[in-house]
Amino acid sequence: MIVHKHGENVLDHYYITGIIGNPYDSKARLAINKKTGLERAIKEVSKAGIADLGDFLKKVKIVS
Repeated sequence: MIVHKHGENVLDHYYITGIIGNPYDSKARLAINKKTGLERAIKEVSKAGIADLGDFLKKVKIVS
């Protein structure tokens, strides 16, 4: 799980490349840490697509 401080942007720490998957209601993108070069998958989710916040948070917990 990637955690960043309020006011920071994920792009401050990662290079984001193309889409590596398209599961259901979101997209998975490859992210490369600018300092370490480590690769991570980042799930991109539209806020407008979140109908039930509780359900969304359950999904986040499952994949983290």
